Amino acid sequence: MSASTEAGRGPAALRHLPYPYRAALTITGDLDDLRSYVAFQTLTRFLCTGDDTPLGRGLSLELSHSFWFYDPTGECEFTVFDSESGAPGPHAQTIERLIRSGHIDVMHTYGNFSDGGFTREHAQRALSFLKERALTVPVWVNHGGKLNTQMVGSLPEQRGDDPGAPEYHTDLMVECGVRFVEMFEVVHTVGQDVRATPKDALVMAAEAARYLAAGDRFRARRSLRNDLLSACALGDGRRVYCFKRFIGRERGLSRAGGPELARQLSPPVLDELCRKRGWMSVYTHPWRNPGSDEILFAGAATALRGLAERSASGEILVTTTARLLRLNAVLKGLVWSSERSGGTSVVRIEGVRDAVLGWWDPTPAELSGVTFYVPDPDSVRVLLDGDEVDVLVPNAPDERGLASISFPLRRLGPPPL
Repeated sequence: MSASTEAGRGPAALRHLPYPYRAALTITGDLDDLRSYVAFQTLTRFLCTGDDTPLGRGLSLELSHSFWFYDPTGECEFTVFDSESGAPGPHAQTIERLIRSGHIDVMHTYGNFSDGGFTREHAQRALSFLKERALTVPVWVNHGGKLNTQMVGSLPEQRGDDPGAPEYHTDLMVECGVRFVEMFEVVHTVGQDVRATPKDALVMAAEAARYLAAGDRFRARRSLRNDLLSACALGDGRRVYCFKRFIGRERGLSRAGGPELARQLSPPVLDELCRKRGWMSVYTHPWRNPGSDEILFAGAATALRGLAERSASGEILVTTTARLLRLNAVLKGLVWSSERSGGTSVVRIEGVRDAVLGWWDPTPAELSGVTFYVPDPDSVRVLLDGDEVDVLVPNAPDERGLASISFPLRRLGPPPL
């Protein structure tokens, strides 16, 4: 079942998005150009709390960050391991707390190995740090140029998923809980998991041709599909979900920093996203502000404030990268049926047929945000694995005039900075 349309079975229909939202968005940022914990703390407080900050009143958005275990270049101090001693650094405990709270959920590879030197031992040590603390980081995003050979993918320098390479690590990575992988798959179409417009189709075809000319058949094939995520096999055969990030309508935005973020989140882009009822992960480098010492480009701050207003009004669901991807996967794999019994609608949820994990039985918490259109929210029963669910929330009619019920949408607390 695709998440691209409202899926109806019997008297109920699975809503494409959690109620009452018309679109869903996350910002999946790479931490390049982050130099200090102070900068990290300042931007995170502005994004994720309602506090007064040096950037202005906080936006109270539910967003997450990526992180590094290592930075051998010594440019970034906010890493798990100290670049000189190799021991856990002064910020290791803060990173641990933020992973546990859900505010760090992306490995931007293991670290900034832009001068080379990555080995499997780096991965073993990094993942041992997570295992010893019962932590999971479910998202991986490639980083860097050709010397960052820890990357995964089909290009010659991407050797992390090649079992014959000394950099091989994806067996460890997947075992440790990484489920979603992004391999520089950036798109120029606004909104995924929606029917592509004729203009979108032309853009996608041009991207596919560009990748094919570069010899990258993997990304060429995937460019022709307008989905946020889909199951794929890494070079070692292990299955993960690959996902795409929106870099902007225009070409030539490869730096994807603060000035570009202002365009990526501009009112016309967000209007189009809502009109399409799309899902989107936005690609950026939040600390990249060329030519300025400011932590955040002023135009990006304005755009983020506009996004926060749409989030607060119930127009756009804004959440962390991992939560957005998990919800998308659940909606695509949910197995359910409905029937009418007397004056009552009965929805039976059997489980999730996951393209990566296989069959699994969700708890009510794991169905957070899942919404069904029903004729009468006051006359419905939902059975999960045969047991009646008593935590459902009845909803008023949405922008389409349709009533529904939802599993409560759980929210993260404030980041433990």
